[in-house]
Amino acid sequence: MREEDSLAVDWVVWGMRWAWLACLLFFAFFNPTREDLSLAFLLLGGAAAYNLILALLLYFKLFPPVLSFLASLADVLFSAAFLYASGGGTGPLILFGLFPILVTGFRYDVITSLSMAAILVLASGIFYFLEWYETGQTGNAFSL
Repeated sequence: MREEDSLAVDWVVWGMRWAWLACLLFFAFFNPTREDLSLAFLLLGGAAAYNLILALLLYFKLFPPVLSFLASLADVLFSAAFLYASGGGTGPLILFGLFPILVTGFRYDVITSLSMAAILVLASGIFYFLEWYETGQTGNAFSL
């Protein structure tokens, strides 16, 4: 892929990231089972600042190809952290983890995308078991 094409794709992903963050903000704000979401809103603010820094790097064309991969990894880690901050991976917000997985799948090969998905699935599983353990349930953690 030529450098201009790669830069154009990075701009498209940057714009889609803003839509993703706006949807996360909307769904977190109007979540009926909303608890204390101060950490979630702090994470959204940090992600917005991170996206602005990426915009400056893109504008000045200081965006090497490895930074695209690191941005995808940061998106997956942010998605996992946001799931934890918003109450775990049991609600509808878990579907927002598809954004970084799909972006990675479009930009890279299947193995890289599956690796990103594995990170998110492992994080969701850990959050589920932490929530199960903290509530003091004595039954089987795998039962519905």
